[in-house]
Amino acid sequence: MSKHRDFILTPIESILEEVPIALKNIEISFDTLGLYEYLMQSVFLKMTGFQEQKMKCVCWELATDDYEYRYKRYKKEPLRECSDLDEKNKVWKDLLDHVIALDSTNTNLSDKDKQSVIDGTFQAIENFYLSCSMQGWAQKEYHEYINLIGNCSKECIGCVTKKGMMNELFAHCENCGRKGLKKAEMAICKSGTLTEAYHILFMHRNRCAHNTRSYQHNLPSFQTMRDQKFVFENYFLHFALLIMIDKSIICLFKKYLELSNADFRL
Repeated sequence: MSKHRDFILTPIESILEEVPIALKNIEISFDTLGLYEYLMQSVFLKMTGFQEQKMKCVCWELATDDYEYRYKRYKKEPLRECSDLDEKNKVWKDLLDHVIALDSTNTNLSDKDKQSVIDGTFQAIENFYLSCSMQGWAQKEYHEYINLIGNCSKECIGCVTKKGMMNELFAHCENCGRKGLKKAEMAICKSGTLTEAYHILFMHRNRCAHNTRSYQHNLPSFQTMRDQKFVFENYFLHFALLIMIDKSIICLFKKYLELSNADFRL
């Protein structure tokens, strides 16, 4: 298997699994609280960069097998950094189109696949929080994340067209079939959609990558904190969104490998 394929199939949460090793000899207490933002920002940038490179590798793998696609994606309609959700949706659609070309019945992730994405994401974040013993640093932020995403389910994965094709990574909330949820139970919906939450992630990625806060005040303004979407400024939520996207891409890429290469085995 190629290095690109190995990398694409490597889960993004492997970055989170490195953190407990880095913190092994550090006491998680009020005295070391100053390390928290530094650590989380570093992990966040590693994860966003990891995913951007993975998206480019997916395109490269498709372009290796399909010369017409190579011309389209590298000459006619090139992508930029693959950091915003629109470009990640384009990579998803490119991959899905190639899967459908090989098997027209594969137009979507199955309910089982989507549930696996959700369960795996929740488990990865919980493992990260507990393995780092972050109760002394991030208990409030973690519980805010739990309240936000607690009712996120497989219906949140993928926007499906009338033809049954999952043409976007996150579902549109107006099409949600879980109408029975009470307002108090819909924290992620009440504050905004997963797409809007990703936009906050993207803005934070740009602030960190370009260090735009170097000439600004460190604390957000009261007007910013009053905004309903300020709750999305949460590292655990950022990590969860990146993991959801990653697991969805890996799941579909495995389907592509299975359909295009008879010798591929999981």
